Amino acid sequence: MARRTRTTDPARLLRAARAFTLAEALIASVVLAIAVVGIAGTLAASYDTRTSSDEDATAATLARTLLEEIAAKPFATTASSSGWSAGNKNRATYVNVADYQGYTDENPFRSLDGQEIDLEAAYRRSVNYTCPATITASGTTMTSNQFGLVTVTVTSKSGRVTRLSRLLTDYVESR
Repeated sequence: MARRTRTTDPARLLRAARAFTLAEALIASVVLAIAVVGIAGTLAASYDTRTSSDEDATAATLARTLLEEIAAKPFATTASSSGWSAGNKNRATYVNVADYQGYTDENPFRSLDGQEIDLEAAYRRSVNYTCPATITASGTTMTSNQFGLVTVTVTSKSGRVTRLSRLLTDYVESR
């Protein structure tokens, strides 16, 4: 077996220690910059989507909470003297569904027991309660004194609007 010896030839050492040229480094930098810009754009779009999704989820929760509160009240086609239209801003004193007609509030919100709920963002809720003249379902015609439509609208800080509606009735099917 032949024995290998180390060479001390300077030309041969220079070829073995070859490095990147300036042109190669420049091309690599440009490719890396393009990749970083592409990833940054994707991250920004992802952040915007997440923010919109969070706003929508918060708005839906605010609407659903108020809608459930309204649905828990006794059905009525006209507001009592204790409702929003009578100037009463305290929801805890509302006696029926119709008392919520025209109701609006914005952050910070108050629960029925008076606790303040601050979402640190500008959300606004409003309620519309209507009683259509008649409706026919499954062959049964009901008049306006038997049902009403409640719509809760929440406008988020970015201006996005979320609406939830529920048809409420005091109709009891006889068998």
